[in-house]
Order: sequence, then C-alpha cells, then structure tokens
Amino acid sequence: MYDTTQVPKYSFYLNVVVIDSAAPAATAPLSPASNPPPLSEEQDPPEKESEPAEEQDEKELKKDSFRKLMENPTLNLSNTRKAMWESFKNSSDSLGQKASGLGDSLSKKATAYVASKTMLARASAAIKEIIPMLLEDMDGIDISITNRFQQANVFVLEVDMKGCDMVELVKKTRGEEVAHLYEQVKMGMDLLGTEDAIKTFEMEFLPKARIGLMEKLSSLLLEKLKAKETDLCVECITLEDQEEARWLYTFLEFSQQMKNQSRHG
Repeated sequence: MYDTTQVPKYSFYLNVVVIDSAAPAATAPLSPASNPPPLSEEQDPPEKESEPAEEQDEKELKKDSFRKLMENPTLNLSNTRKAMWESFKNSSDSLGQKASGLGDSLSKKATAYVASKTMLARASAAIKEIIPMLLEDMDGIDISITNRFQQANVFVLEVDMKGCDMVELVKKTRGEEVAHLYEQVKMGMDLLGTEDAIKTFEMEFLPKARIGLMEKLSSLLLEKLKAKETDLCVECITLEDQEEARWLYTFLEFSQQMKNQSRHG
C-alpha cells in the first residue's frame, strides 16, 4: 500500500465551454459637446431604452437550455442522438412561456451552442495566458496543465497531478484552518497508537482532497477568465479521467446536432 501521507498520481479534466457574450460591450461616455441639455422642471426624464423583450427572452433561453445540458453530462449513449435531442427539447419545454413566446424556434435555441469564431479566438488566447497563472497559484503542488483539445465551443484542459503531500494539498484547496484540523486529527490518532484507524481516515480523506483540487482549479480558472474577458459567458465542467470521454463524446454530438439545426432551421 502506498504512503497515505502522499496524494498519489491522478489526472482530471477541465472542460471550458464558451456559451455566449454575457453582456454588450460598454459604450464610450458622451463627450461634453454631445451631452444632452439639462431638463427643465416641467420635463420628465426620458425613459431608458431597454432591450427588446424577445431578445432578453432569447438570451435567457440560451443560457437556461445550455445549463440544463451541463447538469446532465451522462446522457444514455445507447441511443445518443435521440437522447440528446429529447434532453434539449425537454429543457426548452420546461421554460414554458419563454419558449412559446419565441415561437418554439429551434434555430434560435440552437444558436446557444454555436459560438462565434471571434469569441472562441478570444477565449483561446485568454486560456493560454491563464494556465501559467493557475500553476503559480498551486505552487508547492506538482501538477501540469495541458491544453489538450478544442472543438466547437469546448476547450479541454488536462490536469496531471504528479503526487504531493496531503497536508500541502489541503492547505492549497481548503485553507490553513482545515489543513491544521487535519494535522490535529492525525496527531491525536498517532498518540492513541491507532495505526489502522489512521490509514482508514487518510484513505477516506483522499477523495475529498482530490475533489478539493478539482473545485479549486475550476473556480480559479473561471475567475481569471472572466476577469480577462468580462463579456464572455463561460462554464467549466470538471470531470475525472474515467468520466471525460463519455461526457465529451455526448457534448460534441449534441453540439453538432444543434449546429446542423441552426444551418437548416
């Protein structure tokens, strides 16, 4: 049995999905010459122009239907296309008035899955810049992050954990307080001479340490990506090695289905 004070080698994947622009780019402020004249007491302030209701509904529909897919990464692959299509239809139907207000147009829904080349290029450049930052944040933990694959609107980053001290990993992912508590529990067990109990405790804690690293890197990546590209709407789906192929295959099949529907809708 391996040394339970060390986290063994393992790998997982960060799937960065570009959904859509989160908000329109900010417009330049008015110059003094173009500022509107002050209102007189009799004048009512002009109503602020709002985005057309249909466009607002369409944006919400895009995000809601996409997130519905993200929450169901293990669709039945025995009948992949049918499962993906039914999942997409169900996610749209659940929106009720929003879907009917848009005339139930599949071409509009499909655009949620077809990001523009400009958006993808910006996301790609940002991800390349962010990877060294993530490694710097995880200083003390021996990991590598590789931009392994990109197709449609998903970027796949492989994280290879080469092994590290358990306490150091807990400190980086859960904080000093949790790491200290972990050490105190182990120290108490050592004093009691319960060697078997220590091994059981560490083996049970190991999956939590792994999940902690996955969650930490996912949140850091999204935080840095959204800071660099504030108007991009992105999601990060973090999966272990054995889950990745199934999820990615399903997602790409679904994206292609939506892309084809967008072209012919």
